[in-house]
Amino acid sequence: MRTQGVVAFAVAALFAVVAPAAAQAPSAGGWSVSFDVGVDGSLSGDIYGRGNGTLSTRPVQLSARTYRKAYGPGVAWSVGVGRSLTDRTELRVRVVGSTASSDRRQTGRVGTGNVTGTLFSELDKQTEVGVDVGYRVYFRSGTSVQPYVGGLLGVARVSAIAVALDVPDAVFQLQENLDLYADSTAFTGGASAGLLFNRSDTFGIYVNVDVRYRSDLKANDGELAGTNFESINDKSKRVNAPLSVGVRVRF
Repeated sequence: MRTQGVVAFAVAALFAVVAPAAAQAPSAGGWSVSFDVGVDGSLSGDIYGRGNGTLSTRPVQLSARTYRKAYGPGVAWSVGVGRSLTDRTELRVRVVGSTASSDRRQTGRVGTGNVTGTLFSELDKQTEVGVDVGYRVYFRSGTSVQPYVGGLLGVARVSAIAVALDVPDAVFQLQENLDLYADSTAFTGGASAGLLFNRSDTFGIYVNVDVRYRSDLKANDGELAGTNFESINDKSKRVNAPLSVGVRVRF
């Protein structure tokens, strides 16, 4: 339902720009503010890796789980301030955030031989807030519809993540809650592209997509010690692509 609401907002915004007005080219030194909201999806990366170990004295075979399979589409947002360097280029600073909830899914097996049970996992909500600095180039200066591309670098704060493991089986009654990552500060970087629909000299609506890399999170191995699963959280880098619709006001 939440994702449908975001899509409906995007469609309404696009209908609103069916007949955009021509805009005066921005002058160097001007300022702008922007706000957008959209859908965040993962392109690559594992939230945890595969491994064979022991939990509650039982042998466990754990399959790797990607961010895409672990989390459904999330909600992404950003608030930005821009400074025009020329009539086509802009320096931008944004506060960005996203949140996504995990789905409970099969992730491995417990036991050996003919006596096994199916292992399921569900992760904590993934919440991220960060700041990035970017450089953007606009094309078709002074027209009603302007394509643009840009690059960005920043840092993000990601909340701690644990995983709940369970076996809903009459033979194995296993339940484990394991910390995977502590609160983490990660480096981010990427590229963006979009279309700016100028409604006037000062107001515009835009559609934007980022392709964004986030570095590894800080592993929390305290509860994994002695299980032989200490390495499943060694690599947690992620590439995601938030798609958003927003407004920009120039002054």
